Amino acid sequence: MKVLLFGLLVSLFGVASAMANSGGTNKYGCHHETATGGYHCH
Repeated sequence: MKVLLFGLLVSLFGVASAMANSGGTNKYGCHHETATGGYHCH
């Protein structure tokens, strides 16, 4: 039962983190930050 609950929590976290960025990323999940001029990945 603990393994099932852990798997569910990990799955939900993965979905939430994937949805955190609204878009504009390249195929590597990275983009240029216009406010700071930097480049970072998610």
